Amino acid sequence: METKQKTVTIEIPEGKKAVWNEQGILQLVDDDKKANEPKDVTERIQTLYDAMRELLCRRELGDCEAKQLLEEYYSVCNISDASDDIIAYLQLRIIAAALNEGWKPQFTKDEKRWFPYFILWTKNEIDNMSDEEKDKEKLLLWSGSDSFGRHGGSSLYSSHVGFSDEDTILGYRLAYKTKALAGYAGRQFASVYARFYIGDTVGDVTPWREFEKKHKSSGNK
Repeated sequence: METKQKTVTIEIPEGKKAVWNEQGILQLVDDDKKANEPKDVTERIQTLYDAMRELLCRRELGDCEAKQLLEEYYSVCNISDASDDIIAYLQLRIIAAALNEGWKPQFTKDEKRWFPYFILWTKNEIDNMSDEEKDKEKLLLWSGSDSFGRHGGSSLYSSHVGFSDEDTILGYRLAYKTKALAGYAGRQFASVYARFYIGDTVGDVTPWREFEKKHKSSGNK
């Protein structure tokens, strides 16, 4: 006698997983992996890899935008001579999408969108700063090519707000839903922003004290 099989699809709530118990009954239990994940998005997303992993999970759930952002990034990365600032822009799109957790601006009246806002400092300006001023400005430094001098610097000045009826400097792809997220992105991913704004003349961007310590230990002037 032929045995007929049926396939049943069930929706599993976030933070749960389906397992067969000893009685052969399918039940929902806490997903330990999910339970141990940080709830705050800034704890989960601290590297580009974290942001890409977040979008990969969304892609598997049918998120078309996450799929598009990843595919466009992969396609450009396969171009050997792709400009560094273009790659950085595609990375920032992924980072912003991950940190915003699905939020996108609707451009409604009085809607606010937030962006990291930086100040660029020249070598001469940095040389004339006291240590207290550098700390106050949260100064970041990077190595540069000879034509650009020994180093340049930037600091995250503030999280800049753009209203829906004005100011679309960076576009919605790089906008954040809160001031706190914009500030976090500017600090945590300063190197990516520096490459986006300035291009491939930028090396690793680090806090000025770490930069000076590293270069003194290596004997660089």
